[in-house]
Amino acid sequence: GPLDKTMLRPLEAYGEQLTYLDVSDPGVSAPGIPPKSLEDDEVVSLLQAIGKNLAYLDVSKNIDLTDRVVKEGVLPHCRQLKTLRLIGCEKVEAATVSDMFTEWTRDGVAGLSHVHLDRMLKLDDDLMEPLLTHSGPELVELSLNSVDGITDKGLETLGNAKNLPKLELLDLSFVRALDDESLDRICRNLPNLKKVSVFGCNRISDFLKSDRVRIIGKEKYAM
Repeated sequence: GPLDKTMLRPLEAYGEQLTYLDVSDPGVSAPGIPPKSLEDDEVVSLLQAIGKNLAYLDVSKNIDLTDRVVKEGVLPHCRQLKTLRLIGCEKVEAATVSDMFTEWTRDGVAGLSHVHLDRMLKLDDDLMEPLLTHSGPELVELSLNSVDGITDKGLETLGNAKNLPKLELLDLSFVRALDDESLDRICRNLPNLKKVSVFGCNRISDFLKSDRVRIIGKEKYAM
């Protein structure tokens, strides 16, 4: 429906009672007109009011949200999160997300179990180490779909990580640097991995297999 900022203000009255908040996919679009995104002021204000006990937060596809939502909302006020979904928040800078995980590690904030950073186009390799240091031991699902700034360096960090005992689901679709070597390393080294998605990764050979991990989305004629 037509979710907009006027609908967020009443939620602030719930205070610390809320544990689950989904304000993704805002507004109603028309042909050629994208839906109206929520903006920083109202989302930051809401997270300041109700963020303390949130375990699940989804602000996906609010394309006008900027670093302020992370710096002023998520980082200081949402420290009980287990699921964080920032899909399509294209204006958020790589350093802002990396610094969030670094500060949470320093402050002893518990790791996230489900992280979705799809189509956050400014993210890059510098994200990987802070993310894994903070949330690696708890991660069950990680989606970096279309985060094309991740290169061989970031994939090597992921594939060589020793602190991902629970990771079961991994989406690396449209991460163009992914190739047979890096995918094989990931499948071999992540002990609990069950499924990895590789749609749009045309450096993956069709014949690449894993006895333990389902590889979804290989292109039949990939080179």
